Amino acid sequence: MNHPGRPIDSSRDSSSGSSLEYEAAGAASQSAAQGNPLTSALGWLFGKLPSDFPEFIYTVLLRPWPLRQLTNFAIQKSLPATVSYGPAVVHLNPTDPVVSGALAFRVYENPERNFLLSRCRPGMTFLDIGANVGYYTALATHAVGPRGQVISLEPDPESFRYLNRTVTANSASNVRCFRVAASETPGRRRLYRSRDNRGDNRIYEPSPGWESLEIETVTVDGLLEQLEIPSVDFIKIDVQGAEGAVIGGMKETIRHSGPLALMTEFWPAGLAQYGTNPLDFLNQLEDLGLTLYELKKGSEALVPVRDKADLIGRYHGRKYGTIIALRPIPVASPSVAARVPEPAFVPD
Repeated sequence: MNHPGRPIDSSRDSSSGSSLEYEAAGAASQSAAQGNPLTSALGWLFGKLPSDFPEFIYTVLLRPWPLRQLTNFAIQKSLPATVSYGPAVVHLNPTDPVVSGALAFRVYENPERNFLLSRCRPGMTFLDIGANVGYYTALATHAVGPRGQVISLEPDPESFRYLNRTVTANSASNVRCFRVAASETPGRRRLYRSRDNRGDNRIYEPSPGWESLEIETVTVDGLLEQLEIPSVDFIKIDVQGAEGAVIGGMKETIRHSGPLALMTEFWPAGLAQYGTNPLDFLNQLEDLGLTLYELKKGSEALVPVRDKADLIGRYHGRKYGTIIALRPIPVASPSVAARVPEPAFVPD
């Protein structure tokens, strides 16, 4: 049994075979993915649509349950075992048609990926909170290189297996994975699992009837103190409304870090369901010395957040966006500025 504050640290999935088996499976499935005509056709089609249109199709047009079930079945049948983004290899979850499906069709958070690649540099420390199958972990392990390090947190046992397979497929010796959830306090609580979207798992009960299991929670401050990591350079957070709790448990880490990029999902309805006021969440980030920007999906521009009420109002219901919170690079520190340049997007 794991004790609170003593997280599981693993770089491989001991229940599912050896790392050599993962690498062999990855190579074989990558070839299979390239030869899958349905995956290729849908990927090409979705790539021609506006960035938010596939999400509109899935969340609005296919919302009726029979259509959703048929769509999920078709996507699951077409999923390859892995997908590659440049040198980064991601192991997909065949039971999750949403996140893994979007990754296979190359429509999953492309602006966020481009921002990460524009910002991450060799030697950085990257923190992936809500890692799922390890998409951002895989991108970051190559971006920060052997002199950098990646810390990945994912509480769902199923997603954690695929996260470890992703780490192994990338021969990522600079990654440490923990099967825990980040929160404002260490302890244990329930994780409520979505039946068809592992990216929608939550540490609060959205409605009665959700399957749940007990998981361990840690504070980022406490975990990084155990790991003797005093500061970080890039933080990615996607925890379905629990982002305020995550920030509450990592204030010292943010304060002690120098130039910093924090990329977080901003879903006001999810924050409210957890018990966090969306305006308080934004103010909390600013109080920690971070400057807020909205990452625009179409243009991929960073737009300063000046009207918080307007921002919150535009993301109502299931709508969500991405907030980039930056601590500027000190002008009087040319060596740091040379090491960590300001964002300049890398095209696809």
